[in-house]
Amino acid sequence: MPKGTLAPGGAPLSQVGVQGGKDGYLRLVNPTDLNGHKGPGFTGGEWSLVGGPGGEILTAPAVWTDSSRKLWVEVTTGSHTSGYTITIDPSTHVPSLTPVWTVATGNASPVVANGVLYAAGGTTIHAYNPTTGALLWSAPVGSIHWQSPVVDGGYILLVDDSGDLTAWGR
Repeated sequence: MPKGTLAPGGAPLSQVGVQGGKDGYLRLVNPTDLNGHKGPGFTGGEWSLVGGPGGEILTAPAVWTDSSRKLWVEVTTGSHTSGYTITIDPSTHVPSLTPVWTVATGNASPVVANGVLYAAGGTTIHAYNPTTGALLWSAPVGSIHWQSPVVDGGYILLVDDSGDLTAWGR
């Protein structure tokens, strides 16, 4: 099974996988039938193919459900950070991705915790509103390559390339 993020939520969204690729596209797939042909040896078969935020998608997206039960996918590349929603067509029951917002700031490995999107890139950690992309705050850190912020116990933790740990709290 390719790397990706299984979307949470009730049926039928519990059977949706989100896969980003180096080709810059996001794919919605059925994790029980990835190629859509009910057997091995085929390619393709995604429900939805959407252009990503710009550039290669090298890290897993963050998937979360907002307070209104809307399913979100937060995606980062080296040049952009974006938010998408997953919706189901009521007549065909086929899911699709809809781009909602994009900011021209590159990050890696997004994380959503307590209604905030955290992502780090270059020498900065960013906190965004995950439904609008509005920047809530940012802070300088040492050089970041693939590190992901970790949120636990009210703290945001990040280790930079030199091994220094920085923590932010309430």
